Amino acid sequence: MILDALRGFALLGIALANYPEFALWTFLSAEQQAAMPSAGADQVARFMQYLLVDGKFYTIFSLLFGIGFSLILQRHSKALFLRRMLILAAMGCCHMMFLWSGDILLLYAVAGLLLPLFVRFSDKVLAWIAVAAIPMPCPSATSMPTATSISTAP
Repeated sequence: MILDALRGFALLGIALANYPEFALWTFLSAEQQAAMPSAGADQVARFMQYLLVDGKFYTIFSLLFGIGFSLILQRHSKALFLRRMLILAAMGCCHMMFLWSGDILLLYAVAGLLLPLFVRFSDKVLAWIAVAAIPMPCPSATSMPTATSISTAP
């Protein structure tokens, strides 16, 4: 029950982190944002959101995902966990295609499908793998195309 309450808390934080997109604020140009009557307060609110919300709740949710994986493996089979990850992947694909381009469910499912490979490693080996994995998002993030780098040649 406490894990469910923490998941709800994390989801609330994730919703707060995504609020500028939900409100279409991030789709305004810098000039349009500055022209708003609440521009000064908006800058303060955005800074506070960055300081207190962004990235914090994703970490909590990821930790709870790992705890859930551990609990399922203790109480059930790997087959149940894999089936749940495949269902999550299908939900993530639908969510990404039809509702929200910032979907994280598919990423959780893919990462979850890899988790059983690490079950037999010692804590020391897992710690080294975790340290080695910390910089992994950096090269992948720099190689992703951005909206300004994609040309629409006639």
